[in-house]
Amino acid sequence: MHVEVFPIKYEELTSNDQAKGSDEIRKEVQMARMIQLKRYFNELILNNAQLNTILIKKHCKLGKVEKELMKGAFDKLSARAYKRIIKLSRTIAI
Repeated sequence: MHVEVFPIKYEELTSNDQAKGSDEIRKEVQMARMIQLKRYFNELILNNAQLNTILIKKHCKLGKVEKELMKGAFDKLSARAYKRIIKLSRTIAI
């Protein structure tokens, strides 16, 4: 999996602005986990990483634009990588 990282400006790096603290990040993670628990309550799984092919089709429906994007990338992906990207996208989208 590749993630494009854009360069940061020096001013942003040295700014006195407050970044998210550990407590705030912890709350966001806990909220995401609660959303996943609620979503998968009747599925016998706890989180997106445990999605199988059937559950991916049920819970990770792609729109037309997303399908075209994945179709364009599919020649360079294995089926396993394709599923991992879908699961990761579900996690990011919450």
